[in-house]
Amino acid sequence: MSESDPWDILFDCLWDAAVHNWLLHFAHKIHSQCITVYIAKVVESNDMTDGDYPALGWEDRHGLAFTKGDLSYQNKFLLIPQTGFYFVYSQVLFRGLENQRCEKIIHIVTKLTPSYPEPMKLLSSTQTISEKSDYKWSVPIYLGAMIQLEKGDRLMVNVSSVALVDHTNEHKTFFGAFLL
Repeated sequence: MSESDPWDILFDCLWDAAVHNWLLHFAHKIHSQCITVYIAKVVESNDMTDGDYPALGWEDRHGLAFTKGDLSYQNKFLLIPQTGFYFVYSQVLFRGLENQRCEKIIHIVTKLTPSYPEPMKLLSSTQTISEKSDYKWSVPIYLGAMIQLEKGDRLMVNVSSVALVDHTNEHKTFFGAFLL
């Protein structure tokens, strides 16, 4: 990954924030089923993974977090209360120091469903981090798509390295869905 222009980085961050705020406003206007949860603490669990990637734990009651309607959060999962099309979104800000290099970072939204025995990847992105980085780095990865979900489905976010997730800024690491 080549060094990025600071203006490009700033534009990307502002664009992500603007799109996220517009989606939340839109969700409140069109439907009563929406939820957004924010990173609260780094939580890793060996029994809730997609392959080799740990699931993140989220804050669902304090700060910027909110729920509306029957959508809810429980034990690292967004719980889907009714069948329909949902807009599912997640952003994770990964950051590290000079000595915290890695080849790649991975961000996945995973679905667990009663009708299928294995976790299913719904959305994913991989970014490569430069091996020659001699400075602090940060990389936001935003995922979002319209997805048909069934009542009883559970959604979680998996990452390649929990230690690299920025859990200090709830407006930079979040996870949510709303019914269309």
